[in-house]
Amino acid sequence: MTFAGLLRLFGLSSIIGGLAIALVQIWFYFDQDSFIATYFDQVGYSFIAFGIIGLYLSQYKSFGGFGLFSFIILSLGTSLWLGFKWFQTFVVADILKSAPELMDTGLHTAVFGMNLSLYSLLIGILLFAAISFWKGVLSRWGSAFLIIAVLAELVPYGSLVSQIIAGVAFILLGTSLWRGSNEDVTRTKYNANAGWD
Repeated sequence: MTFAGLLRLFGLSSIIGGLAIALVQIWFYFDQDSFIATYFDQVGYSFIAFGIIGLYLSQYKSFGGFGLFSFIILSLGTSLWLGFKWFQTFVVADILKSAPELMDTGLHTAVFGMNLSLYSLLIGILLFAAISFWKGVLSRWGSAFLIIAVLAELVPYGSLVSQIIAGVAFILLGTSLWRGSNEDVTRTKYNANAGWD
């Protein structure tokens, strides 16, 4: 498999993940307690975690050291957020059935873990999207929507809208990656054709 082919798979992963989290948020609007929606939300973020790798790899030549730092923060935040989503998908439902009073009193470490994962994810997305927008290698619209999604998350009741916007952003960025219409991928194709890679 070539590097460009691998990037296409990462782009497809980003498209599937973005589509999943955008549609699941609409599902949550109608049924907040749906296990199936929570499961698909977990799956969508898992696809996005793979898509993020491709988004970085397609831009790493132009990103530089600060871009690498933003990718590391974004990867850490995504990993922590996936852990929280796993807890929310597979543990919270059982706690609500067996010990609902436990959820009412508040799990202080769970709240701390949620805040740690959420804010590290938001900081990572904001840094990564800002650098991606500035460099313009991938879709600037996708990067702009990611920045808007982070800002919408900070507004009261903005979580639903924020995740829909983030889903659309990952669809746009994944589509840009799938098409291979970015500077670094095009340069890699030319280098491969010339025998320099």
